[in-house]
Amino acid sequence: MNKIIFFCICFFYHEIILAQPTVITTDVLGVGTTNAVYKATISQDVTMDDDVVAGQVGITGGTDNRKRLVLGYDTNGDGFGYIKAGYYTQKWTNLALQPTGGFVGIGTAAPQAKLHVFGGGNVMQIGQPGSGTDNYIKFVGSVNSFDVGATASGFWGIADAGVAYRFVVTQPGNVGIGTNTPQAKLDVNGTVSIGSGNTLINDPTYNDYKLFVNGNIAAKKLKVLQSGWADYVFNPGYILPTLPQVDSFIQKHKHLPAIPSSKEVTKDGIDVGEMQKLMMQKIEELTLYAIEQNKKIDILNKKIEILEIQKNK
Repeated sequence: MNKIIFFCICFFYHEIILAQPTVITTDVLGVGTTNAVYKATISQDVTMDDDVVAGQVGITGGTDNRKRLVLGYDTNGDGFGYIKAGYYTQKWTNLALQPTGGFVGIGTAAPQAKLHVFGGGNVMQIGQPGSGTDNYIKFVGSVNSFDVGATASGFWGIADAGVAYRFVVTQPGNVGIGTNTPQAKLDVNGTVSIGSGNTLINDPTYNDYKLFVNGNIAAKKLKVLQSGWADYVFNPGYILPTLPQVDSFIQKHKHLPAIPSSKEVTKDGIDVGEMQKLMMQKIEELTLYAIEQNKKIDILNKKIEILEIQKNK
């Protein structure tokens, strides 16, 4: 009988007393300390571990206490605080901040975006020097996505959804577009268009061209590398057109032989290097004409001298 009475007392104590919310009426609560300085103070020296074990505060699931959120402060050295969420001895799980709305501020009490970081100097760092891995931020749009980050190869850049880097900057300050190994301050692997309205860029005739400029270009010096020059004019086997032949060609075509016509230039433009070579060809031909004319003049002058001598006898 006594056992039954004791069981009933315990049952009613559990149902009536323990089932009620616990209210702490003291000003402060100390756990592990008699000198609490906050409303709730937990005092414990902790060294952060590689799992979700060590911490001053832990929150677990009711049916599976291996699922944990741990808040702690590593008291070694200068110390640091941490928050970890994981499945004990199994894996790390996600940690959400403001998952249904609101902003998160670091260094500011009035964040203006989903993540607002404010402060002087190095306000955000992604990755660890010498880690040997790529570290990047992924930007996802409604259609495309791209990554911005630093690579283990020693450059930072913008990649097309982690597939290929489209834009890179190397440690010496070289910028590469379409190449991961720029050899100059700007190294572009592909076609460059400057100025709007470059219709020629879509013309198959110009597939081999790398730079299209719709506007003027100013430079102090321009160097065109040529594979050949017009010195063949001075070769012994070169057939120099006679002046009557040149005259006949001009009368018929209204431009010099081997020189493009006005209509051709208007349609196709000119190759600066090739045109310089053709102009040099004409200059060298003119030089040969001048030398030939000078020889003829010398012969005529000698004949005139002979005639003058004979006349004066």
